[in-house]
Amino acid sequence: GTYHQCRNVTPCLSYSRFHLDTVNLLPFVQSLVNGDAPEIDHEEVLWNLTSELINQVDAVFDQVQSRVKAGLDEGDLISDEVVETVNILRTLRHIAREVARREEIRQVVKGTVQDSASDEHN
Repeated sequence: GTYHQCRNVTPCLSYSRFHLDTVNLLPFVQSLVNGDAPEIDHEEVLWNLTSELINQVDAVFDQVQSRVKAGLDEGDLISDEVVETVNILRTLRHIAREVARREEIRQVVKGTVQDSASDEHN
């Protein structure tokens, strides 16, 4: 599936959609880093995507756990799609770390600029 966000800037009959899937995840993250699409709430899209993927994996885990408790194996519950979902979550973990690192650096630099500006006024 694809995850998307759409927003109308003004009331209108037309709208556009942004689709996020494994093909365009990297360009999406690059857009987040570059800040070149202010109309897209990148953080919210990532949050929604991550939450949904975690829910999917949790559901499979619950099914596998029930089967194991009943003395059965996992059967065909661990599909290629589930493996891909876990791999996407791993990628998102790295993306989140990088976004947080960049935000922390931005805050430090911004704080340093603000601190030096307030020092000049004293």
